[in-house]
Amino acid sequence: MNNSTHKCLTILRDENVQSKSDYVFKKKSTHIGFIASSIGFPNGMAGAQRVKLLARGMIENDIYVTLLHLRVSEFPPYIHNSAVKGDYNGISFEYTTGTTTRPNNFWKRRLVEMRGTLVGLYRLHALKKQGKLDCVYYYGGVLQFTTLKLLFLQYLKQLEIPVIMDLCERPWSLGNKTNSIGQIISPISGIKGVVAISKFLSKWTLSESQRINHPVKLLKVPILIDINDFGAFSLYSDSRPKVLFAASSGYDNSFSFVLDAMSHVWKQIPECQLIITGIEPSRESSRQLLREIQGRSCNQNVILKGYISREELLQEYATSNALLAPLFDDVRSRARFPTKIGEYLASRRPLITNNVGEICEYLQDGISAAISEPGDPIAFGEKIIYVLQNPELAERIGKEGWRIAYEHFHYQIHSKQIADLVRGISS
Repeated sequence: MNNSTHKCLTILRDENVQSKSDYVFKKKSTHIGFIASSIGFPNGMAGAQRVKLLARGMIENDIYVTLLHLRVSEFPPYIHNSAVKGDYNGISFEYTTGTTTRPNNFWKRRLVEMRGTLVGLYRLHALKKQGKLDCVYYYGGVLQFTTLKLLFLQYLKQLEIPVIMDLCERPWSLGNKTNSIGQIISPISGIKGVVAISKFLSKWTLSESQRINHPVKLLKVPILIDINDFGAFSLYSDSRPKVLFAASSGYDNSFSFVLDAMSHVWKQIPECQLIITGIEPSRESSRQLLREIQGRSCNQNVILKGYISREELLQEYATSNALLAPLFDDVRSRARFPTKIGEYLASRRPLITNNVGEICEYLQDGISAAISEPGDPIAFGEKIIYVLQNPELAERIGKEGWRIAYEHFHYQIHSKQIADLVRGISS
């Protein structure tokens, strides 16, 4: 076997394969390295799901994928990822920190962060030398300017490796608290391609590209789901009604909004339960939420599930009467497109959200979702009440929402375009 032929052969591992003897060889033309920093892999929330589906689509289009995770993601006592390296459904991954877990000691944390950076740079160099790095997909790190992102972009430039950036949040240049360096350096500086999750971010990319005279290849890819993860439609339970809010600690204003809306709901439907997932009650970051809950009437109806497994989360979706995704009339909400909206829709349960950003691009009020204007928790609460009091309408909305998810958000719809972008950037 000559050297060029050897470089065309890579190893693809089937998700059911358990041993090296079960590896099968498959021709590959392109190798891509994902760089992420805080998504939690493979067990994580929205960021992990998007990365997994992006990577799966690439693998299904004969692109070999390696993921380098540059930061720890686990905070004791909650450990959802313990493997430092491994193979997940064909994705070769590694925590370059050497651990998945945040140390308690301040100086140990700094050492772990330094190791994550240095080992990450070394791995990129090694992959390049082995002919296994044609392109890098940079996920995250756009909300705030970081020297880590700048360091890796500069190093990849030295290696002559092109970079694609996943733009799924408001870039730091549109934020209120941008430091002096972040005001000078554009979020797309040094980037060859951009995958934007919304029309807002697509337009911003084109405008920014012209402003700094830096051409980029742009592809709009909305929220991604695997429609096959979601089961058949099931009837609502005859027990007390419940609504679910899949939360994230990064969106504290959402908690107050949902609690204000539910306070209105409880006046008419006092038995309704509010399930909140994604927030661990014992964490310091959750204390404000707990204080808010305790100050509300009917607070005994709020159930904090914390971080639960994906299987449990999908079950919670399926057994809820409505699924809540508040959005606000601000730059951050207009730019983003939460993954949970796609998952809510695929669960065949009525989505209740606000008319912001991408919502009007795909959904219609009373047909595929229940949509209120932003900034009014009473109006949001009225939508919840309307859905709970009209189960037949709720069922129709849920079924139409599933159709929208199937036709627009299933990852395989977008996989070939993403693979074509990767190959075009790599060539």
